[in-house]
Amino acid sequence: MNKQRRDFIKVIGLTTGIILAPSLANASKENYFQDNYCDSNILNKSWEGHNKGEQDIRIKVLSYGILAANPHNTQAWLIDLKEDQSIDLYVDKTRVLPQTDPFYRQIHIAQGTFLENLSISASYFGYKAQIDYFPNGEYSNETLEEKAIANIKLIKDNSIKKDKLFDFILLRHTNKRKYQNLKIDEKRIAILKNELSKVLDNDSSLKITSDKKKIQKLSEIVIEAMRIENQDKQRDLETIKMFRFNDSEVNQYRDGFGFAQNGKSGITKFLLENFFVSREDAQKNPHTFANEGLKITKDQALSTNTYAWLSTKGNSRLEQVKIGRVYAKLNLITTSLGLAIHPMSQVLQEYKDMNKQQAEFLKETNTKENHTVQMFFRIGNAEKTEHTARRDIKDFYKVV
Repeated sequence: MNKQRRDFIKVIGLTTGIILAPSLANASKENYFQDNYCDSNILNKSWEGHNKGEQDIRIKVLSYGILAANPHNTQAWLIDLKEDQSIDLYVDKTRVLPQTDPFYRQIHIAQGTFLENLSISASYFGYKAQIDYFPNGEYSNETLEEKAIANIKLIKDNSIKKDKLFDFILLRHTNKRKYQNLKIDEKRIAILKNELSKVLDNDSSLKITSDKKKIQKLSEIVIEAMRIENQDKQRDLETIKMFRFNDSEVNQYRDGFGFAQNGKSGITKFLLENFFVSREDAQKNPHTFANEGLKITKDQALSTNTYAWLSTKGNSRLEQVKIGRVYAKLNLITTSLGLAIHPMSQVLQEYKDMNKQQAEFLKETNTKENHTVQMFFRIGNAEKTEHTARRDIKDFYKVV
């Protein structure tokens, strides 16, 4: 190992100060949405200013839709603005992840997160989002066809009330930091479960555990799953392709993720970006780069005291999209509760190398036969990280 690599390892291991997330010891069903209201309201006004003068309500709500969580921040959404003033949503086939998401399951979950953000933001502007799933027919969960995921019609409704979760769309982010080893108070967990019970149907479920023995076992599974993923060069290169190595790349591509999303800031981030890590080096030595990711995963897993997962009875495209909407809502609720959230998806990925580890995971989570864990994630307390970038709204338009 050369000196530059040794120095890189020392720097990547540096930690930044972590502050305690806001305590909600006095939270209740009536007041928990208001805890961060002032900060989010300021941000909302700033975002509205971005679209000041925009007359098309579709563009306004789409501007919030593209802020949704999605794998590797690929932003695999294509938008067709129909002549009848409706919207068709498609998967952008140029932005999928064939190595780590070979059946496009995660990409379809992201279509659901997009739709939920859009629906919530529509209520803010006094519209109801009428969503018709797969208007041209649903397709197999092993294929990706040139069919719309959904048709959305925005219907003006003066009686509609703003969804309170709208205030947290601009604050929501995936937090990959090392979490504080603090148990989440039961009141916040109860609120989360209660709110999710309102949107989960008979075909889906949410499970949360803070049991120490189970957490230890799940953490071992998570770490091993990342190790398995890193054994394949093409999978490593797929991740490197979406990694943004400096601010210049962030501004150029406006997608992907980088050091900031892993909690690196200030002098640490500056040194990493300018002296120790480059795209050229990572592509030459993808396994070495991936091994650093494994070390980060170990820190993430071993600092986690709560895991949760969302499951569906089957694994149809419609179930994937709908559970994506549930995850988007869950992510906004956790944000409102001052909690950090981070998907640990490697063990759910459907390539052969992961089969044995996935079977162990399904056994540990008591997942019923033929049921599918769609999202597995950790919840905890952590200092906020920078939001990932987004492309211009016009970049999402479908070219016919």
